Amino acid sequence: MNARDALPVRTVPLIGFALFGAFWGTWGASLPRIQSHAGVGDAGLGTALLWVGVGALITLRWAGGVSDRVGSRAAPLALGSLGVAGLLPAFAHGVGELSIALFVVGLCSGAADATINAAALRVEHTGRALLNLCHGVFSVAVVAASLGVAAGYPNGGGRPWPLVGTGAVIVAVAIPLAAVPVLRSAPVALASITVRQRRRIVTRPLVILGVLAAVAYLVENAWQSWAAIQLHTATAASQRTAAAAPAVFAGAAAVSRFADHGVARRIRPATIVTIGALVASGGSALAASSHHAVACLAGVAVAGLGTAVCAPTLISLARHHADPADHGAATGTVVTIAYLGFVIGPALVGLAAGAFTLRIALVAVAAAAFGLACCGPLLSRLEE
Repeated sequence: MNARDALPVRTVPLIGFALFGAFWGTWGASLPRIQSHAGVGDAGLGTALLWVGVGALITLRWAGGVSDRVGSRAAPLALGSLGVAGLLPAFAHGVGELSIALFVVGLCSGAADATINAAALRVEHTGRALLNLCHGVFSVAVVAASLGVAAGYPNGGGRPWPLVGTGAVIVAVAIPLAAVPVLRSAPVALASITVRQRRRIVTRPLVILGVLAAVAYLVENAWQSWAAIQLHTATAASQRTAAAAPAVFAGAAAVSRFADHGVARRIRPATIVTIGALVASGGSALAASSHHAVACLAGVAVAGLGTAVCAPTLISLARHHADPADHGAATGTVVTIAYLGFVIGPALVGLAAGAFTLRIALVAVAAAAFGLACCGPLLSRLEE
């Protein structure tokens, strides 16, 4: 690949991550309006959110294989489908319609997630570092989209038009993006691992790391999805103010991850996870129990600072439990288990909120983070 070709193939994953972040930033900020417009309670919303995870888990596994065959062009196609699917929740009424809409969103989101990561990995395989930059772009896009919704969100009821607008923008950008030159060289995908290798790398240490990372992701996505609703319902903050909560969380998480990148080699992974989980637990408890908007936002920020470093650190430990040739496969095992926590976290919070209250459900999230912190001694053994 020559220098002239480097820009186009980097453009696909970079813009792809930006669009993906814009969608989920708008989604998190719009969730109170989506819930209100659909006419569902916390339990109904939790049930509907579960279908996002179901849909994503279906497409995450095979979308990478499709991307291997068609190259980087798969990412714009998947993103375009996500933009269209994102329109559906804005027109859904009741738990049934919302569940169907979110199942479609999950299908398209899983495909987009897999294909933009595959596009970035293809570029990295040519010797150009890109994946960390892409994830940074994602976080910035989440913050920008959330703040954009907060700035332009009128109070009161009505249809969540920002989600409609973001979906239209994603489609409009994805169409010309599909014309960017395709890069197929040396794809990196879990689909390339043989059945024998898959069985050999599903070991007890990897399963433990995956379960712990799932807890970390559960805490992370619980706040990313429910922070706006908690701020709106528990503190009587306006929907405009509540829409800023996902941006606060994502911004704090981005700061934490950039800082962790600078100190990771000087601090033991078990220490990073223990401290991060304790910070996340304290922030979660503050945000869950506060009756004042400023204190609640402060808790959300602290939760973001703490939880952001946990899952990546746990996933990185996979390399200690596989031969160098199997590092990718071992990481895939941990990530697959961990992702379950990411997709079911918001749904479990909603279901618990329906059975009790949202405040109690989020206190349980704080307890989960504290439980993760208590696993420090176990992690110390897994480092060896």
